[in-house]
Amino acid sequence: MLSEGRSSSSYCDWTQDRPVNFFGTNDGARRLAFQTWHHFKEAFTPEFIKYAVDHSKTEVATCIDPLGGSGTTALTCQMLGIECTTIEVNPLLADVIRAKLLKYNTDRLSATLHGVRRKARQLRPDATEYFGHTPPTFVEPGNGGRWLFDLTVAERLQTLF
Repeated sequence: MLSEGRSSSSYCDWTQDRPVNFFGTNDGARRLAFQTWHHFKEAFTPEFIKYAVDHSKTEVATCIDPLGGSGTTALTCQMLGIECTTIEVNPLLADVIRAKLLKYNTDRLSATLHGVRRKARQLRPDATEYFGHTPPTFVEPGNGGRWLFDLTVAERLQTLF
């Protein structure tokens, strides 16, 4: 059972108290954000884990999940404030679980991305130099006043590569 003082508000925010038809499947239930990364057939729902915790005769402080799968148990335990040890032998699924459980500093992530974009703009050569390996009529000024892309369009194209 959830002990007094242990809040499940992050769990409730996460699941938005969605109704599920069966604990053993998410079929027919509104998908949660973590389920939209990649389609996995979860063995059971987060609601099943919460039900097991709430109906345990002893307080649940830790959980061992020997078949981690896509991380439903580990993520649910994290939302409920329960320490969880997860074992998964599939390297792809182990990475998926790790990514789901990481906590990100969004301010730092945003600042880092902004810095990368700023440096990328500074390092970008001009469009005529960037497309210098293409035929002379590819970018303005072209050849004999003929070209496919003016400099403005070529600069936009350059940002896509």
